[in-house]
Parts: sequence; C-alpha cells; structure tokens
Amino acid sequence: MGKVDIGIPQGDEPLLTFSAVVRDQYGVDTAIDLTGATILWTSKATETTADASGVQIVGSIVNPATNGVFVVQITNAVTGTAGKFVYKVVVTKAGRPITVQHGDLRIADT
Repeated sequence: MGKVDIGIPQGDEPLLTFSAVVRDQYGVDTAIDLTGATILWTSKATETTADASGVQIVGSIVNPATNGVFVVQITNAVTGTAGKFVYKVVVTKAGRPITVQHGDLRIADT
C-alpha cells in the first residue's frame, strides 16, 4: 500500500500490473490472497472529487489469486485528455475495502 505516481502518454491504453501486499513493522511484504476479492481503479480530477464522477475500471485477478497480483486495462476514458489527475486502486475482500495503491496520474500531451 503506498503512493506511486504514474505517467502515461495521452491516448495510450496500457495494461497495468499491480501487487496487493501488506507490509509488516519490519518492512516485509506479504501478498494479499485475492480469492473472492474485487478490484476497482478510480481516476479523477482531484482527491476531493467524488469517486463516482471519475473513471472507474474493474480489475482482473491473475491466477493464482493467492499471489496477490492483478491487472487493470486502462482505457482512452482515462488517457484521452492530457493533464494531472489522481488515481487509486482499491481491493475489496469480505466487504472490507483496502487502498493498495494511489498517487498522481500524469497524462502526457503527445
């Protein structure tokens, strides 16, 4: 779980790969078992913008789910306009949402 800034050229539609982990007090990462989990990418204009008004994309878990790896296929709805935005990726398991990654999203003018 952490802040990671992402840059994508305008109009690109990359497949992004993420790892859902929990970091313990010693800095050791342990994969979150994604069995039964849902993944949701949200990108929006600012931190205070309502999530529902942003672009939301459902992610896909990479088997085996116990490795904590998932992908999100970014679309032109995210990269069609150049500028600075924010994003977050939330894993929901057993009704508990966990933000596994977030940060600035820079769409570079091409």
